[in-house]
Amino acid sequence: MSARRRSRWTRQWLGLLVVMSVVVVLACTYRWFWRLDFAVYDASLPTRAAPSDVVIVAIDDASIESIGRWPWRRVVHATLLERLRAMGARIVALDILMTEADPTSPEDDAQLASAMSQGLPVVLPLMVRFPRNGGFIREELPIPPLARSAAAIGHVNVEVDPDGMVRSLFLKEGLGSPRRPYLASTMIPGNQKCAANHPDLEHAPQGVWVRDCQILIPYSGPPGHFAQVSYADVLAGRVNDSAIRGKIVLVGATAQGVGDAWSTPFSGAAQAMAGVEILANVLQAQRHGTLIRKVPLVPTILLSLLPIYLLGIALRVMTPRWSMMYGTAIGLMTIATAVLALQLVHWWWPPSAALLSILALYPLWSWRRLVATQSFMDEEFARLAGVEQSLTPSVAPPSSDGRALDPVDRRIDLLRRATQLLIDARQRLLTDISEMRKAQSERDDVIRFLSHDMKSPASSLMGLAQLQRDPHRALAPNELSDRLDVLAQRTLTLVDGFVALARAESVDPNKFDEFDVRDAIQDAYDEVWGAAQSRGIAISCTAPAVLVHIDGDRQLLARAIVNLLGNAVKFSPDGSTILLECLAQSATVLIRIADSGPGIDPEQQTLLFQRFTRGVHRGGKDPGGAGLGLAFVRVVAQKHGGRVWAENTTGGAVFCLSIPSRDVPGRGVDI
Repeated sequence: MSARRRSRWTRQWLGLLVVMSVVVVLACTYRWFWRLDFAVYDASLPTRAAPSDVVIVAIDDASIESIGRWPWRRVVHATLLERLRAMGARIVALDILMTEADPTSPEDDAQLASAMSQGLPVVLPLMVRFPRNGGFIREELPIPPLARSAAAIGHVNVEVDPDGMVRSLFLKEGLGSPRRPYLASTMIPGNQKCAANHPDLEHAPQGVWVRDCQILIPYSGPPGHFAQVSYADVLAGRVNDSAIRGKIVLVGATAQGVGDAWSTPFSGAAQAMAGVEILANVLQAQRHGTLIRKVPLVPTILLSLLPIYLLGIALRVMTPRWSMMYGTAIGLMTIATAVLALQLVHWWWPPSAALLSILALYPLWSWRRLVATQSFMDEEFARLAGVEQSLTPSVAPPSSDGRALDPVDRRIDLLRRATQLLIDARQRLLTDISEMRKAQSERDDVIRFLSHDMKSPASSLMGLAQLQRDPHRALAPNELSDRLDVLAQRTLTLVDGFVALARAESVDPNKFDEFDVRDAIQDAYDEVWGAAQSRGIAISCTAPAVLVHIDGDRQLLARAIVNLLGNAVKFSPDGSTILLECLAQSATVLIRIADSGPGIDPEQQTLLFQRFTRGVHRGGKDPGGAGLGLAFVRVVAQKHGGRVWAENTTGGAVFCLSIPSRDVPGRGVDI
């Protein structure tokens, strides 16, 4: 790429990143994608077990039906508090607004105040009136007798998001300064601290309602998640004292049309959650330190820009395939970061701006790449136009249909034909290289065979000769004879295996003769029978009752079966049985040999039929030999147009040799 083109490419890349950065900043500032952020937030909330020491005394439909229409006289609440004190409640939140005196039964207020002063701490909510048509915001506390008797007073306001769901609230609110804590905060001993979102609001005018310490509510579960007992059941004594003793009691309305109810991420719009249950969720989160806080705007923007820049660098230096995979990984990591930050450290970072920018950045940059590629191809087409006449006689003539009139199609056809020339030349080169590598590998195998396997017996013979020259160390004639016999047999085996493999590789399939495959099986059976009998191993042989003709070399096929049977005898325990089957199928003959040995090591199966490979059975020692027996079987199978493979069973190994047949399948019988 020229310096001029590289500079222009870099300017376009930087310009695209600047544009995407501006979009991210605006999206984070003005919450353009709040719906997607809320969807990720709602899906990320984990469910938690409800605490065992929090119980809701619900003003439910059954209580309304039992006690009467709402609102009830305050003497009823006084009776409830006395009952809860007797049952051993720790603290009570009476989530019922009582900002006006009871004009019909003023003595009830005094009785309720008296019940609140009997040693059981009771906290009460206040009410805030926000005027709709002008006027002033009013903070309405419980009536003075109740306010004096209350252990604390807190607000119960919540924040409603644009989609109508409650996900957050402010822990501090108040006229002029955020001095009123949320009701749940008043029930927790000690000084509950919160990081102020807007510390300068401490000095707001007195007529302004100030809110601070905004938190997101980590709902523990759907409506009904916390333990509940009916208000009427507590009054009637139908609730066991153990359900109340030592517990935090929240009294609130859950009946339809009585108290406040809100849509939440765990309830949705179909089933609203009562305000007293929201209070219980906040109380649990405050006690366990799991309140969720929003990441401030500036860190939110920086975190959202980071994935964009990472993807931008990847698009600049990686290929399209790898950059797409890298972009997918960045997108998944972005979502994972938001989810894990919420669940592990209780911070919420809205990821939608980063996600959507990633989705936009990749196709935009791909479009720029496509335009640049098209421009480059146009230049190359212009260069190829000068050699079109020289290419035409070498390859297929150009098409004569109407597409030849289109200059783009003509250039594509020219490029296709030029590419085909390169592919043909490359294929010839690869073929030559492959043949050279194969010849080199075979030469290395032969050299290793001659230098090691053939050299080893000769070295042993020389060692015996030197030993015999020393009268004090010379072996007895019988022992010397046995050792010479072993070395001679090993040498003959190596030479025989190498010569047999060379003969199998050089045989011409065009000179094969027709014969009955059962004869080759019988030859192999007879040759291995003696070795098997010496160890008490039985060979059970099954073959078709009819002739099974194949075109091949009877000696080579019999030798291949001997190698497979010999391996089965070698690795089978004494007194076991080897199964030799010949199955005539529709167009093939399957020779199957199953032993009772240790089986084949799965890690070595890929090397099983290669030259000079041995010791591939599980748990077995090196069986000796040059490792040419199974390589010989593979070559014989290929020369006969078939294949050989091995399988592991629960009780040994199975070798299968498949060869094309001329005959119709026959019924198998023992031979």
